[in-house]
Amino acid sequence: MYFLFLTLWSFLRMASLNPTNVWILRDNVLVLEVTGGAGQHLLRCIHSEDEVSRRPDEGAGIFWKRNGVKIPSVGNVLTVALKETSGRGNYSCHDEDGSFLNHTEVLILEDNGKKMRILEPDHINCSAPNYNGRFQCFWTWDSLRVGKVALVRVGRHNDPNDLRCSEDAEGKQWTCVSSTSNISCSVDPSGNSVSCIDDQQCPYAEEVNVIRITVYLVYDSLLENYSKSFYLSEIVKPGNVRITKVNKKAIEWTYPESWASPNSYFPLTFEIAHLDELHLELTSRTSCWAKLNRRTTTVCFRAKDALSNSEWSEWSPERSVLIRELKRVTARFTHTTRRIRSVERVTSQSERT
Repeated sequence: MYFLFLTLWSFLRMASLNPTNVWILRDNVLVLEVTGGAGQHLLRCIHSEDEVSRRPDEGAGIFWKRNGVKIPSVGNVLTVALKETSGRGNYSCHDEDGSFLNHTEVLILEDNGKKMRILEPDHINCSAPNYNGRFQCFWTWDSLRVGKVALVRVGRHNDPNDLRCSEDAEGKQWTCVSSTSNISCSVDPSGNSVSCIDDQQCPYAEEVNVIRITVYLVYDSLLENYSKSFYLSEIVKPGNVRITKVNKKAIEWTYPESWASPNSYFPLTFEIAHLDELHLELTSRTSCWAKLNRRTTTVCFRAKDALSNSEWSEWSPERSVLIRELKRVTARFTHTTRRIRSVERVTSQSERT
C-alpha cells in the first residue's frame, strides 16, 4: 500500500512540474515549457463558465480535433498528455453539429538541456556593416527542417523584466524597448535572417551594454530559442573595398560606401593580396594607396576595423593589372592609328587636288 502511494505521489509530483511554465505567444498560440517527463495541461474550449452553464448540455456535447483529426475526448475541457515533445499541435473544438467553436495551437519548448533540432550546429551568427545601429542575424536550417520565426526578443538590458516587446499584426516585425535601448527587428524575405536597428545607438559613443537577441523558431509545433550576445564592435564587418585606380606601378582604393564616417574616426586596416604566376604576397596598409611590385599580375583587397578585433570583409573581386595596362596600351594604339588614318586622308585629298 505504501509503495502504491509513493508511486502515485511521484507521478503527481512529476506531472505538477511539467510543464514548468506556460505563456501566450499571441492570440490562440500557447507555449508549454516542458522537461521531457510525463505531465499534462488542460485546454478550455469556452473560457467563460457562465457561457458554458447557459448551454443546454453544459458543454458535454463539445468534441475535439487535433491537427484536423477527431480525438476521443468530449467536454469543454481537454487534458493534453505531455511527454518529451508529444502533445504539441493544433487543437480545435466543435459543437455537436460540427460547427467550429475555438482553437489553440500548442507549441512545445523543451528546456535548454535538450538537443536543438531546427538549426544546424553553428546556430545564429550576426554582423553589422558599421556602427550606426543596424545589424543582421542569420542562420541555416537543418536539412530536414525548415521552420519560421515565431518571436524575436532583443535589447541592451541586464534585467529581463526591463524589456517590453510588441509585435506587428503579421507577426513579422518586433519592437523591443528597455531603459537603455529601442530595437526593431523584421524577418527578411528569405526567412533565414532578421534585420534589426537600434534607434538609440550613437556611433561615436562607447558601447556600455551588450546586445542580447533571442530568436524563437518553430517547426511542426516544436519551438526552440537561440540566443546571441555581442557588442557591435565584435560583429562589425566592412563592405567590399572599391578599387579606383590601378596600373603597373601603383593601386588606389576607397573606403566601402557603407562604412561609417569620418574615416579618421573610424579607421580601417587593409590587406592586399598581390598575385603572380608563382607567388601570393600579402601586405597591410592603413592608407588608400600602395606600390605594386613588377611581378604582380592580379590584386584584391579586404578590410577590417583597425581598432577592434572584428571580422575581415569579404575579398574584393580580383583586378588584373595586366589587363588594365593592356587596355591603356590598346587605347593609345587606337588613338595613334586614328591620327595616322586622318593624316593619310588629308594627304590623299591634297594629291588629288
